[in-house]
Parts: sequence; structure tokens; C-alpha cells
Amino acid sequence: WLVVNWRSTIDGRVSCCWTDFEEAGYSLAAHLLAVGCRRVLAFDWLSAQYGPYGAGIRRAWAEGGRPDAQLRLYSGPEFIWGETVERIVGEALAEAPARRPDGLLLGHHRALMASYGLAYARRIRIGKELAVAVFDDVESQEYLHPPCTAYAQPGYELGERAVEEM
Repeated sequence: WLVVNWRSTIDGRVSCCWTDFEEAGYSLAAHLLAVGCRRVLAFDWLSAQYGPYGAGIRRAWAEGGRPDAQLRLYSGPEFIWGETVERIVGEALAEAPARRPDGLLLGHHRALMASYGLAYARRIRIGKELAVAVFDDVESQEYLHPPCTAYAQPGYELGERAVEEM
């Protein structure tokens, strides 16, 4: 399905196009599995507002044959970014290496930036000990080292297709 929303419901100043959220969650979780992640900490604020993002994450996890207990999925609008997300990520990254997540699946660039800071503070090597994926293709990623995996919405192509179908 395709939904075109030319003004964000979060910030009316931001023009946006959205895509299939279940496929986005699936793609990001499948990527983390493909790079060898066994314990993933994921945040899903998107399902509450836009579509079944968390269902896609769970489907990829099930198809990957990983135990449910090794996917920590927090769902709800409060898991976009902020103190709650930072606390959960911080506590998880402070665990012993054998229990610590080796993959983070974040839903917003602010959570991404905070998580990089938390990992660096604990001397966790991103790209080696921790894979990071985010649903938010943002320009600030060019400042991240190493860069993370991002779900880039094909905004131009979606808008072009919507206009053609009108």
C-alpha cells in the first residue's frame, strides 16, 4: 500500500511521503539478522501512528529462526526517542557482553544519535560489536562513524507515482 502525506503529522513544516511500514520493519530486522545479530533491541513507535512496523520486525525474526527471547521489542508512541529510550538502551548496553544486544533497531534519528553516544561511552565498537539500523534516512548520518544502516524512503519516487496515478 502507499500513503502519501505531504505534511508530517508530527511537524507540519516537514514534507513527507510514507511507505509500507511492515516491509520497512521486516527489511531492517532481516538486515540485522543477515549481518549476524543474535540479540536485538528494537523500538517501534511507528505502528501506533502509521502502520504495522513491529509486525514486520517480528516476521523477519520468526523467519530467521531466532528465539523470541532474543528480540527485545518495545512498542508504543513513547518509544520514539527521549529519556525512556535512552534509559533502556543504556541499561542494555551496560549488560555483560554475552547478554548485551549485538543489534539496535531504532525508529528515529534522535534515538540513533543518543545510542551512538551511549555505545561510545561504554567503548562498544559500532560495526564490530554492535550493528545499528534506523528507520529514518537522515542527513546527520554522514557525521556518524561508522555509518549505520538506514531505511531510505523513496520519497521522490513515491510522490512521482502518486501524481501519475491521480
